Parts: sequence; structure tokens; C-alpha cells
Amino acid sequence: MIFFRRSIVTLLIIVSFSVTLSSQIISETDPRPIEIVFHKVAGNYWDAQALRFNPDVDSKFLDKAIDEYKESVEKISERIINGFGKSAEDINVFKTLVNECSEINRSAFFPVVDRINQFIRLKKLDGEEFEEILAFDNREKTEYIYRLGRELRRELIKAEWVIFRKTIMKNVKVSMVVEADVAKFLKVLYPVLFLIDLGSWLINGEAYFCYKTTFTTQHKLFFRTKAKIGQNKVYFEVLRAKKNWWGSPDWETYGETYKLIEEPTGEELANEMKVLD
Repeated sequence: MIFFRRSIVTLLIIVSFSVTLSSQIISETDPRPIEIVFHKVAGNYWDAQALRFNPDVDSKFLDKAIDEYKESVEKISERIINGFGKSAEDINVFKTLVNECSEINRSAFFPVVDRINQFIRLKKLDGEEFEEILAFDNREKTEYIYRLGRELRRELIKAEWVIFRKTIMKNVKVSMVVEADVAKFLKVLYPVLFLIDLGSWLINGEAYFCYKTTFTTQHKLFFRTKAKIGQNKVYFEVLRAKKNWWGSPDWETYGETYKLIEEPTGEELANEMKVLD
């Protein structure tokens, strides 16, 4: 993360690719690397900040955002602490990231740093692996508060295929792209099923013959799918205001920053399935 006085360039990653589905569809994903978890904390922090400085927001939404931020702090803290004595990779990456934070992002990680260092002192751990992450006495002081403003622009950085597993309950209308073998299986279950030939998709060097279909389930179905997840660089303006004890903050534009947001591109292929009941 690099901070410039009038042009802020930071790196935030928000994991936002849990597929939007009916409450009757269950989706699972594998754990993400520590870098993604780190930037998830930052993303939750900014979400809470946005609601905190919105005078019209319902308090229940602010409370929910704060709870999500606290939960992400708890998870990354536990992950790092549980790694002590096993693998130094997570703690070393975290130490690098948190010490490279700009002044506007570092406060998001003070609760994490506090908890980890408290654990280190309590257990009287020593050695290079357990060196304190941050010298608390040297914490950066600032007279400003920050929040993100409007979105400015976005660009796709890269995309990759990720495996998902879904369970779809009975009586759910589904629209999906399926591989040829899955299409044949569905056709046996639903003889009147209508299929649209999409030709072949190339996924990680392997060709799949695909069909698009829409149907209402009459069984509980399990699908294994490949979904294309795009990493987008989304730029926002940064606003800042001087801290005060009364009145509303007087916000001014202070450069820009970007988030790396991982989200579905809309391309997803079901290549395995089975009937659960």
C-alpha cells in the first residue's frame, strides 16, 4: 500500500462472490488466502465508516456493519494466533501488510494487532516469529477522519474459474448453463426440458459442450459448478474531515483509492450433479 498526500493508492480487496441465490440454494467456497482475509477486514471497516458518518442511517444497519467488522477482526486474529508454532507464513504476510498500510487504513487493523500482541505477551513468546507486529508507542496520530466517496471508475484485472458446490431444494426455478452430460441427466429427470446449445466453453484449457436451460426442480439436487470470478479494480474518491466533538464533519475530497473486488462475471457452468431425494 502506498500513500501519497494528494493521490492515495491503496489496496483493498473485498470478497463479494458468494453467489446471490434464493435462501433455498446453499453455496460453499474454499477458504481464501490471508491477503484476501486481510483486505476483507479493511472492506468491512470502510463499510462501517460509511454508515457511521451517515446521519440518516438506521442504527440497526450500522450495528450490523460493526458486528461484521468485529467478526472479521476476530477471524483473522484467530487464524494468525492458531498459526503460531505451526506456520509463520500467515503472520509474516500480515506483518508486511499491516506495516505497509497508509494512515487511512491502519486504524482498521489496530484491534487485530492489539489482540495478537496481547497473546504474544500473555504467553511470553519470543523469537523472530513472535516479534510484535507494531510498536504501539509509534502509532500514527492524525487529526482527520476518512471515508470513501463516490465510485469513479473500474477495470477488470484478471478472472479465474472457482469451484462451487450447490444444493438446490424442491420447487425452485433455476436458470443455468450445464455441461452436456449434466444436460442428458436433467433430460431424463425432466423429459420436456428445453435446452439451448451454447457451443463449447474453454475452461482452464479444457473444452466443455454447454447448454442453457431453465426449469423448476421437482427433486433436491446437488450441483458442482465452475464459476468465473473477476477481480476488478474499483476506484473511489477519498473524503476527509478534521476531527471535532460537535457538529457534522466538513468533508473535503482527498485524492482517490481503489478496492480490488472479487465478484462473479456471470459465467458459471454446472459440470456435475446428483439427485439427493
